[in-house]
Amino acid sequence: VVGYGGSMPMNAGELLANSTYPKSNKSRVLTFQIGASNQLPEKVPVVKPKLTPPAQVGDADAIARGKRYYHAVCTFCHGGGAAGSGLLQDLRYSGFLASKEAWKEVVYNGVLSSIGMVSFKENFTADQVEDIRAYVIHRAIHEAQYQETTQEIK
Repeated sequence: VVGYGGSMPMNAGELLANSTYPKSNKSRVLTFQIGASNQLPEKVPVVKPKLTPPAQVGDADAIARGKRYYHAVCTFCHGGGAAGSGLLQDLRYSGFLASKEAWKEVVYNGVLSSIGMVSFKENFTADQVEDIRAYVIHRAIHEAQYQETTQEIK
């Protein structure tokens, strides 16, 4: 089995986030038959939604701590600089960012563990999880500003 995966898209972050590299995880298995003439379906373009981050939480110190915590643990799946590649959730676009309680339920309590997002209660305190949220919101705001700037240029 081959395709878009491995360590590069998992943690390359912004190196891939704004590139033309594939960004969707549309897994499939292809089989081949001698003499067959079937064609693959047309590729559906991936449209990035407009980013509307919540208001910044935490001060500069909280954001700096959150950055350290994020890059120690979260970056390996969700990408460097909190910029996801499309294989897993790009946290800058997560609806859970808007709510301290919802973010804690996911990251700290593991409410989404059945789909692979395990609890990080053993790694972080609840306050540290909130610092990570402050950092991800900071990165989301930065990306939203970038998107606005590039729209103006076009």
